[in-house]
Amino acid sequence: VQAQDDRYVAAIDVRGGAVTLAYLVRAVTPGDFVIPGATAEDMYRPQVNARSRAGRVSISSSSSTVGGRP
Repeated sequence: VQAQDDRYVAAIDVRGGAVTLAYLVRAVTPGDFVIPGATAEDMYRPQVNARSRAGRVSISSSSSTVGGRP
């Protein structure tokens, strides 16, 4: 497993059937953002691959506090 700012790399065994993967995005500033589609591929069999759709997310500024701190 390797996590970076712009990607997450992992090796998983999918020989047992379908696998569902999920990821979490984090925005640190308000705005409208495009979430790129995720890509999964087999290193040794390029015909085994998957791609999700891209999406959008809107983050608004908030005046609430987190953990009791302004």
